[in-house]
Amino acid sequence: MTAPLSYELFEELGRGDGAVVHRGYDLSLGREVAVKVLDEAAMRDTRRRERFLREAQFLAQFEHDHVLRVHSVDTQRGWIVMELMQGTLAQVIAQGPSSPDLVRSIMTQVLSALEFLHGKGKIHGAIRPTNLLINSEGRVKLSELESSGATGELRTPKGGMKYLAPELIRAEFGAYSPQVDLYLLGFTALELLLGPKFDSQFPGAGEGAIDANTAWLRWHSSEEAYRGVSQMVRGVPSDLAAAIDALLKKHSSERPESAIAVRKLLEDRPLVAVPVEDVAPVAGGSSPEVLSPAKLRTLATPSPVVQPVRASAPAPKPPVAKPVAMKVCAGPKKFSKDWWNQQLSKKVVLIPLCVAMLAGFGWLSLALQPAKPQVAKTESPKVEEPKPEPPKVEPPKVEPPKVEPKPAPPKPVVKPKPKVVKKPAGPTLPAALMAKPGAKLDDKTKLPVRAIAKKLSADAPLEFALVAPGEYKIGGAAGQAERKVTIAAPFYVALTETTSAQYAAFTSANASAAGDKWSSAAEKWSAARRIDGPANKLPVTNVSPAEAEAFCKWLGGALPTDAQWEAAVRGAANEGFPYAWGDAPITAKNCLLFRGTLGPVEVDTLPAGANKLGLLHTLGNAAEWCRQETTPGEYVLCGCSFVTANPSEVHVAWRGQGATSGEEDTGFRVIVPVGPDATAPAATDEQESTSLTDKVSPELLRSAALLLLP
Repeated sequence: MTAPLSYELFEELGRGDGAVVHRGYDLSLGREVAVKVLDEAAMRDTRRRERFLREAQFLAQFEHDHVLRVHSVDTQRGWIVMELMQGTLAQVIAQGPSSPDLVRSIMTQVLSALEFLHGKGKIHGAIRPTNLLINSEGRVKLSELESSGATGELRTPKGGMKYLAPELIRAEFGAYSPQVDLYLLGFTALELLLGPKFDSQFPGAGEGAIDANTAWLRWHSSEEAYRGVSQMVRGVPSDLAAAIDALLKKHSSERPESAIAVRKLLEDRPLVAVPVEDVAPVAGGSSPEVLSPAKLRTLATPSPVVQPVRASAPAPKPPVAKPVAMKVCAGPKKFSKDWWNQQLSKKVVLIPLCVAMLAGFGWLSLALQPAKPQVAKTESPKVEEPKPEPPKVEPPKVEPPKVEPKPAPPKPVVKPKPKVVKKPAGPTLPAALMAKPGAKLDDKTKLPVRAIAKKLSADAPLEFALVAPGEYKIGGAAGQAERKVTIAAPFYVALTETTSAQYAAFTSANASAAGDKWSSAAEKWSAARRIDGPANKLPVTNVSPAEAEAFCKWLGGALPTDAQWEAAVRGAANEGFPYAWGDAPITAKNCLLFRGTLGPVEVDTLPAGANKLGLLHTLGNAAEWCRQETTPGEYVLCGCSFVTANPSEVHVAWRGQGATSGEEDTGFRVIVPVGPDATAPAATDEQESTSLTDKVSPELLRSAALLLLP
C-alpha cells in the first residue's frame, strides 16, 4: 500500500531522461527540499529503477559536509528527497575569473568529498562545474553520483566531451581509477581561474567553434600537455599552480596517488565561502557546456511559485534573486595568432574562404592545361563499281522416282515402366538470400555456409553465416543452470549488427515503420567521426523491438530468440564459452566496453573478437534485441554494450532488460530461417549445474580492465 504523501511538489527545477526535479516542501519537518521523481517509463524499466534508487540508498546511509545530502527515498513512487541547493559552479564561472583563494577553498572542499567517496570504494567519474553545487552558506557539495555504482559497478559518465579524463578515451593513459576524479577536478579548477575565456585556450573549442566536442576529444586523447597554470593566469600562488599542474598530467600514473596527497600540496588556509549573492539562480541549472539530455541538475533558488500538488500546507515564499553585474572579459588582441584562429573557426568566414580557394584552384588548372592541336579531317571520294548481272540459268526438269509400297512393320511390345520413388527435397536457400560467390557447402544441409542479403545494395552489404541443426548449450552464467537446446532447422545469422546505412535503406521505403529516434543517435555517434551516408557502418541504435522486427521482415528474416542468438554465438560443445571467442581474456582488441559518450565503433572494427562462425561484436559495442524464448511477445537484450563496465557481466549467457522505446546503446542483428519448419529451438529437460563462476576464475573477472577503442 502506498504511504500517504508527506511532501508537496512545486515548480520544476530540472528535467532529464527519465526523471524530473521539483522544488518541494517537507510537511512533517517544515523545510524546503528538492525531489527527484522518476517518470512512468523509467519506473517500468526494472534495471533503471533499481540503479536509480540504489544510488540514493547508498548516499542516504552516509553524511558528509561536502556531499549532497539525501533525506529519504520512496521506492514505491520512485522519489528521492534531497536538500535544496542555490546554484552551481558553472554559474560562478559564467560571472568571470575566480580568485586563487576561492579556487583553493573549492578544491579543498571537493578533495574532502573525494577522499570520503574513494574510501567507500566509490568513483564519481563526472566531476564538472554543473555537478558541484552551492548551498545557502556558500559551501560546495558534490552531486550526481549516478555515473558510478554503489557496489563497484562502473557506468558511463554523461554529458559533453569537455570533461573527460584521457584514460576514458585511450587505454595507454591508464586504467579507470580514482585518478579520473583528480584529473577532472584539476580541469574544473583551471576553468574557475580563467572564467568564460577558458575554452579559447584550447584549439577549436572557443567561441564560434564548428565542432567543440571533437576538439575536446582530440585534446584529451592527445599526448600534448597544456601550458601550465602560471603561463595562463598571472599571479597564481605556487601551491595552487603546483596542485593543478600535477592533477592535469595526461598519464594517470604521473598524477598524485590520492585526494589526500593533493590536499598536502595546498596550503592549509581557512575556507572561503562562495558568494551566493553573485550566483544568478536558473531553474534547472543551465550551463555553458553541451550536456546530455539525461543530465539532471538538482539546484536553484526557487522561481515564482506555481500550483502545488497538494494544498495542505502553505509553501514558503521564494527569496528574490539580486541582480548581478556581469563582468566583461577582454577577447584576444586583434590580428594576434589567437584572433586569427578565432576568425577562421567561424562558419561565416571559413565556408566562403574554402569556396574561394576551390574556385581559384579550378581556374588555375584550366589555365595551365595545354591546348590540343586540331587535326583536319579529309574524306576520300567514294567510287562506285559497276555490278555485273548474273546470267540466267534454266533449271533442268527432273521427274520424281516411283516409290513401291512397303509392308507395315509389326507392332512393338509395350513394357510397363518401373515406378520411380521421389526422395524428399532437402532445405533450399531462402529467397531473401543469395549464396556468396565461392562459398563452400555444408556437409549436412548442402547449403552454402555464407550468403548475402539480396535487398541491400553493394554499398551496404549484409553477410550471413549458416547455423546448422543440432544440439547446443546455453546458460551457465552465475546463478543460472546450463541447459541444452535443439536447433531443429537451419537458419542464417548476420555476421554483424545492422548498420545505420542498412537501416536508412529500409527507412526510405518504410518511414512509418522505421521510426525517427534512430537518426538522432546515428548523427550523434557519426558526427565526431565524420561518417555519413552509405559509408555509415556504425550499428544502428535507439530502435524499439517493434522497429527492429519491421526491418527484419522487410529483409525477409526475423529477430532471433535469445536461445537462437546464444547458440549461434556460443557454438556447439562450448566452442565459445564464456566469451564468443572462447575463454581467452578480455582485451581492447576483442571487446568494446565502457565507451561512454564516445559511442560504438563500426561493425567490422574488432576481428579478434569473432566467434567460430565469424560473428563480430557479439560482446560489447551495441546490445542486441532478441525475442524471449520462454515468454512469447517479450523481448530481452543479449551481448551487453559499450556502456557496460562491470567485467562480470561480459559473457555470452548475459540477458538484460532495456527500455522498449529504444536506447542509444541498443541495436539488433537479423536471422533468416531456412524452410517452413524453421522455428525457435525448444529446450530439453536435460540440465547441467555448471555455472559461469565454475568455469571462469574470480581473479580473471576482477582483472578484466575497462576497455576502450584500440
